[in-house]
Amino acid sequence: MAYICDLATIDVYYRVLGLPAPEAKTWALLDFAQVKHLRHQLKRFWFYGIYLKTQDYGPLSYGRTQYDYQAGSLVFVAPGQVVGIDDGKVTENPEGLALLFTPELSYTQQPQSLLKPYSFFAYSSNEALHLAPAELTTIVHLMQQCSAARTHEAAIALLKQLLEHCRRYYLRQFNSRHELNCDTLARFEALMSDYFHSDKPTTQGLPTVAWCAEQLHFSPNYLGDMIKKETGRSALSYIHHFIVDYIKQRLSDPTPTISSIAWEMGFAQPHHLSRLFKKETGLSPQAYRAQFRHG
Repeated sequence: MAYICDLATIDVYYRVLGLPAPEAKTWALLDFAQVKHLRHQLKRFWFYGIYLKTQDYGPLSYGRTQYDYQAGSLVFVAPGQVVGIDDGKVTENPEGLALLFTPELSYTQQPQSLLKPYSFFAYSSNEALHLAPAELTTIVHLMQQCSAARTHEAAIALLKQLLEHCRRYYLRQFNSRHELNCDTLARFEALMSDYFHSDKPTTQGLPTVAWCAEQLHFSPNYLGDMIKKETGRSALSYIHHFIVDYIKQRLSDPTPTISSIAWEMGFAQPHHLSRLFKKETGLSPQAYRAQFRHG
């Protein structure tokens, strides 16, 4: 099993890189140009990081997947994530920036986290944000401003401004990948069809967003955001759309009971099927089936 370097604090990270500790304790801008020799290793971060790479380092391990980390891209790292390159090599004179901040900074005076609206911290690295030249300039400028902030409040305000830009840039990226997204939706539809024409519902229950994301090689958050952008529905609502469509197919056959349909589709109880069906169609399963008798 590969060795994982645990980085409990920003100070520890700087020490591992051979750099003096940053002035602020809850946020810092790491300039990789100050690191002479960057040893490749897996690292588990216990703070947040927004990594901007201006240099191609090759495949980057991120959890169980690998990503060809291109220059000019942003990757968002949350506490507990394992990131790095496990090839035993060393990069001489690396480049790039990383805006680092602790969980304490991410909480405002309100009870909710500043980061709650920004789902891309739960994306996988193969869902990195690729920046256009003008976007890259803006991000670097905001990173530098955040680094120079002298107060906690100023750092939070600048961080929020940076994250809002990232959210807009991700929307642009979703738009530019419309054809790819449509292909993903087609694969999603095929996945649902295969699921309900197999024994998975009776053995595994109803499909979840996490399961669908894993099958399509996305993180749940990224898949959800992509589906929302393309369809206007949440990922769970989109799954429900396919479930209800399959229920309609089964109800068109007068033979099976509502209970047997619920069981074969993976519902824990028949009334769960009825409640979902009425929520989506406005009709009870019995009323929907009656339409076929009177047609």
